[in-house]
Amino acid sequence: MIDRSHEVFGTAVDLFHNTVAPKIDPILKSEFRNCESFVAFCEFFGPNSFAGTHIPEDTKVLKFFDINVYKKGILSPKEFVNLFGNLDVSAKVVYVGDFNQTLISNVRENTLETPLNEGVVCKGGSGHNLWMAKIKTQEYLNKLYSRFGKDWEKYAE
Repeated sequence: MIDRSHEVFGTAVDLFHNTVAPKIDPILKSEFRNCESFVAFCEFFGPNSFAGTHIPEDTKVLKFFDINVYKKGILSPKEFVNLFGNLDVSAKVVYVGDFNQTLISNVRENTLETPLNEGVVCKGGSGHNLWMAKIKTQEYLNKLYSRFGKDWEKYAE
């Protein structure tokens, strides 16, 4: 869905084909033999990326976090983890459980067992009934406010 001519994300195309695709293709071909197509979703970032802004010279990486299987929809979190969770190109699971105020507080305070750089994406359901929500750490929200002032909410959850 992005081509090499895109000013910011063009480099992600070759990065995807060189790092993520070789790891996920065998799984996709094995698990979804008759599927016509897939859409893979990845986070693209470098050491100095922040709130969707990137330094062109930084070395970037991709973290694979979702896949839409044609006519099936986005895999459930459990399916995704079962198929791709052990790959070094996949986002890591930091919590399994209820989406509730305790989780929100733990993310805001960054007190989950796994330290967070920015926050989490929570997912439940599957296919066309999948839901997602972002929770950012308070430290990250403070950085947004510091950097963007009154416009900080444009970059938050």
